[in-house]
Amino acid sequence: TVQEITRRKYPLLRASLPTRQTFFDDIRALTRYLCFDSFEAWLDCMLQGLEIDAPDSS
Repeated sequence: TVQEITRRKYPLLRASLPTRQTFFDDIRALTRYLCFDSFEAWLDCMLQGLEIDAPDSS
């Protein structure tokens, strides 16, 4: 489920961004110009762009 995917990754992203608004602005910007295979792929892209070590998905 989405909750299982985001339970570890979302908090890491939020901790590195100043506000929830920034997080959702980034979602809009990235999904406007790029197509991701999955929500998890998008989260991984964000983590990589912010140079955050992604937790193992398993």
